[in-house]
Amino acid sequence: MPQWSVAWSVMIVGVIGLGGCDLIRPDPLPPRGDEWLVARIAQTMSTESRPSGACRHRSFYRDKDGDGFGDPKHVVQACRAPAGYVDNAKDCYDDNAQAYPGQTEFFYKDRGDGSFDYDCDGQAKKRIVDRAFCREKDDGSGCSYASGWLQRKIPRCGEPGRWKWYECSQILFRSEAAGSAVGAVSGQGGGSPGGVGTILGASNGPRASHVGPHGGSGAVLSGHGNGVASSGTLLQDFRSRSYCRGKEMPWKKRQLCR
Repeated sequence: MPQWSVAWSVMIVGVIGLGGCDLIRPDPLPPRGDEWLVARIAQTMSTESRPSGACRHRSFYRDKDGDGFGDPKHVVQACRAPAGYVDNAKDCYDDNAQAYPGQTEFFYKDRGDGSFDYDCDGQAKKRIVDRAFCREKDDGSGCSYASGWLQRKIPRCGEPGRWKWYECSQILFRSEAAGSAVGAVSGQGGGSPGGVGTILGASNGPRASHVGPHGGSGAVLSGHGNGVASSGTLLQDFRSRSYCRGKEMPWKKRQLCR
């Protein structure tokens, strides 16, 4: 090989070794201004290359009882909700359409699994927790009362118990100042609470005996629709008094829960 060829070979190898490929890299092309168009075409081509009908999979939950709330224990992944599935997992018991979040009704039978948690809040709330009582106020202006259970222990959910209703009624009886005038009509004397008195009933109502709030008895006078008794005694000669009235139900009532 000629000596000049060897020399040129050594020189070229040395230059490439010192500078690498940077010495022969071409200059970058100047921007053309249509880069946005190239990017849009590339995006369109990428979308068209996807399989037909492709979508993003989501979780759907079985709604066996059809109440609109899904069972978190039964879930599938799909593009759209299959028949009988919903997109939430809020049901607490999927075998009873009455059990769902936000239920406001109360029930005397369990939902099917022994639980009374119909509103899915994690607990069973009793509907009736009052005990029956009624107390007349000392001044006769009213009563404190509540209908409720008679037994000391409040029944559990679905359990029967004795129940009594109470109400506070009012009666009208003569004042001591008007006792003589009314007594002349009814043939009864006295008139103070606890003794024998006369009670004014409804307009044109029948004559009947009545037991007062403290054990006294009296006769009901027939009125004439204008607040005046048959004797001419005015309604203002009477005053009212409240008393308790109640009765136990002939059957046992079951405790309601939700």
